[in-house]
Amino acid sequence: MSNLVQDAIHAGTPIYPDIAVNSDGTDNNITDSESGMPNVAATMQTGVPASGWPGNGIPIFNNMNRLFRIVTQWIRWFFSFGWHSSNTFYGGATDSGSTPTLIALSSINSALTRANCMIIQVQCIAADNSITSLAEAYLKTSGGVDYLAIPRPGGASSTVYTYIVRKTS
Repeated sequence: MSNLVQDAIHAGTPIYPDIAVNSDGTDNNITDSESGMPNVAATMQTGVPASGWPGNGIPIFNNMNRLFRIVTQWIRWFFSFGWHSSNTFYGGATDSGSTPTLIALSSINSALTRANCMIIQVQCIAADNSITSLAEAYLKTSGGVDYLAIPRPGGASSTVYTYIVRKTS
């Protein structure tokens, strides 16, 4: 899991599974010349068994194109607005020795406050740089300062964390 997460976040421009979309991600709606039907179903058509397609079954082509288009558009959205946006911030911290570890939001980015910040992910990192687990985290205000607060995982000694936070407004 760690390599997949790190690659998705830190990789360059991804290779999109562009099926039934144009190169910029917009819909590519055409009429299939063989069947005369739209290449993408406006809604998923009925007839799919509740247990899924049997081994010798063939999914309806425009249902599959609809599914692939949705997957492409989600990947493009996450890449553009989730992972690589100018409002998304990455960082790391070492356990402070007390719980929770507090990271001032203003030290991540001067524009971050508790009111305009959301936590995307916090991970616990092992000595070999592998991700050992996802950490619980929350936003907290103390003494007039807004913090990202990361409780120490049960039974853990000193821990290194990586975090991703996003400015929402």
